[in-house]
Amino acid sequence: MRGTADVIVAEIDKNTREKLRVSVGAYRGHQLCHIRVWCPNKTGIELIPTKAGISIRQAILPDLIAALQKVVSAEAVMQADDGDAGGAD
Repeated sequence: MRGTADVIVAEIDKNTREKLRVSVGAYRGHQLCHIRVWCPNKTGIELIPTKAGISIRQAILPDLIAALQKVVSAEAVMQADDGDAGGAD
């Protein structure tokens, strides 16, 4: 997944145990943005990456950001059914 040392850009609490880490790096000549869930190791001291996450070419990040902004501002999202659709806490 990683070719060079990644630079952590942000770390967001996903829930009380897990963190969502955003980092940038390069792999085989491609500039990538990694978005991955990290959780404590068995000792609970160090965070380790999970399989949950994606790596995206930085060239398509503007398209992804635009799509996410639509989700945030969409009135339909705010009026979605009252039941939990299984989203992350």
